[in-house]
Formats: sequence, C-alpha cells, structure tokens
Amino acid sequence: MPQHLALIIVSILLLLPAAASAAHRGAVLLIPLDRNAYAPAAQLTEYLEDAVDKNSAYRLRRSDDLLGDPTPAQALQARKRVQTAVNEGKKLLASSQLDEAEASFRSGLIDVDNASAAMERCSEYCEALVHLAAVQVLKGEEQGARDALRDLLAVDRGHKFQGPAFGKHFKLLYREMQNSLSTEGRLSSVNVQATPPGGRVFLDGQYKGYAPLVIDGVPVGKHLLRIERPGFITFGQMVEVNGPEGTVVKPRLTPTSEFGSLEESLDAVVEELEREQGSKALMGLGAKLRVDRALVGTVRTSENRVRLELVLVDFASREKLARKARTFVGDEYGELPKEVQRFGNLILASAERRSDPKAATSKDPLDRRTGMEDWDEESSGGGRDNQPKAQPQKEEKSSIW
Repeated sequence: MPQHLALIIVSILLLLPAAASAAHRGAVLLIPLDRNAYAPAAQLTEYLEDAVDKNSAYRLRRSDDLLGDPTPAQALQARKRVQTAVNEGKKLLASSQLDEAEASFRSGLIDVDNASAAMERCSEYCEALVHLAAVQVLKGEEQGARDALRDLLAVDRGHKFQGPAFGKHFKLLYREMQNSLSTEGRLSSVNVQATPPGGRVFLDGQYKGYAPLVIDGVPVGKHLLRIERPGFITFGQMVEVNGPEGTVVKPRLTPTSEFGSLEESLDAVVEELEREQGSKALMGLGAKLRVDRALVGTVRTSENRVRLELVLVDFASREKLARKARTFVGDEYGELPKEVQRFGNLILASAERRSDPKAATSKDPLDRRTGMEDWDEESSGGGRDNQPKAQPQKEEKSSIW
C-alpha cells in the first residue's frame, strides 16, 4: 500500500479494570486500503468510539486529541477581529453613529473568510449581517439592507434578533425577504472533493457527512464551509453557491506533524498484521502512540461492501490477543452503528476471556469464541446478505496527494 494512501484515525482509550491492576492505555487505529475506504474508515472509527464510550470500564479520548485536529492560529485571530468589529459596530449603532457602525460591520465581514475555519456556526457572521441590514434601513438604503438580509437568510432562514435597532420597517422587510426567498426556492448544491478524503463536512455549522460529498438543497448565496479530519489542520472557506450548476470545492488538507510521524510506518504495519507474532513496525506503534494496547485494523471496499479486519495488540507482551474480521453490506435498516459497536465489544471481550478463562461469558453464541480465530460474517446493517463475500480490492497506485 503506498504511503500516501495511508489514513490514520486513532482513538485513545483508557481501560479501567475493576481490580487494582494497572490501567491499559490503548488506541484504535484504522488504515484504509483503497481510496473509497477513507469515509467508511472514519465512520467505523466513530462507531467503535461510541462502543467504548458506553462501556463503563473505559474512558475514551477521541482521535483528534491524539493526532491533532487543530484550528489554524490565523483563523482564531481573524475570528477575534470579527468579534471585535461586531461588538464595536453595535456600540456605534446604539449611539446612532450610522456611518461608523456600517464601516465596522463591513470590516468584520471582510475577515469572515479568514476566520471560517474557527467558526462552528454562523454566530458573528450572522450578527454582522443582521446589524448591517438594520443600519442600511435606518439610513434609507433599502437595497443595501436587502443584500445583507439575502446573505443572512442563505445561511440561517430563522435568525433571531432583538433590540431597538430593529424597528417596524426592518421587521417588515425581514419577513418580506423570508417569504420571497421561500417562494423563489433558489436551491443549488455544493460538491466537496477534499484531499485526502474522509473529513467531516460542516456547512453553516451543520454536520453533513464525510468527504467526498455532494450537499443538495443549498440556498443560493454565500456559505460557511468547514472540514475537520483527525491528523489534519481544520479547513475553512466562504463558498459562493450558484444555481443550477452548483459549486465544486477541492481543498487540499494540511497534515499535522503527529500524523506525518505515524504515516511513515503504516505500509509495514499493514504487511505485519497477518503475522502470528509481533513485529518491528507493528510493535513500534506502542511507543509512537504512547499506549500499551491497540485495536489495529484495515478497511477496504468493494461495491457496497466494507470489510473491516481488526487485531488487538498488546505492546507490553508483544502479543496479538485477538483477531476478527467482518464485512458490512450497506445500511439498509439503519443498524450499521449498532452492528459495528457490537463487533467492537466482541473483540475486546474475547481478549479479556483469553487472559481470564473464568471471566463471565455472554449468552450470545457468537460471543463465546476467544482469541485468535478468524471470526467472519457479513452484515447488511441489521440483516444478512447471502451473496458471496467480496474479493479484496487491489491497492490503488495513483497518487491522490
């Protein structure tokens, strides 16, 4: 597998045994083996994290805490400037200094694009727009007020406002703009093609899914786009959405230093996962992740199938405590999260029974196997699929970086 195809999604787990024995520090690490596996790997990681988070024996540290998912310092500084401009504009508006207030709000809006990676919702952007519209109404510049409200309503159709600056004329114009935009129904789309894929996509603060992703039903106008991916610096941008062709965004995410140090060893890790005994690259993950246990897995796709193979590694003893594999087929019944969580619980429980034969066993017959046997079946998100298992997909050789 080429190094540039390696994606790490890591979750730190702190195992709290009931007895007084030392806690195990552990991690979940999933490595996609083909381009289409990036988004499924991110989803599977979140589902496995949820399984651990619900288990009272564990404390979960999310993947972005380990590999980093930092907000750019420039974006944080820009957001502070936007906040300052909006607050200053409100003071000027309250004292009827309309020209100065307008200039302050406009200066804040200019900085929004630079601040977008740090804005989890429209917040200051919407506040600047609604107050700018109020200033324009008070100055008798209705077209300017309409332009500001059009930008506001593209992001937030139900934005709340209050205060003496929003008089009767403003409220009437606001309702008129709301009704006209609803009647026009000017909707388009945003096509997010991030490199590398697999990042969580947010539009105007609302989670939309994993890249690559096409977001339909987006009102024409300006929107706040943000992409978060563990191991990469958060991406943000103001995007102009036009209809009916829509807008295509192709951001290239910047990796963190933590991600880079781990990525170098992943080719060798994948090769060593099938070996019975511990090996240099695989066991070296313990020191790099600063853990003594890890669920290390690979994810590959074929049509609508996603195959997940997991190995539970104990770095202290240099042992592989359990190995299990499963192929998930779609999510027809919406049960995929539960299926993945159950799978994660089974492999963790099998390792505990392997080290403690007297440990209580589940009534579930699938939960009575232990250790290194290859437990494999297909799941269609709550149902079963009788079709033959998918053959492993060949590694993609072309660069995506």
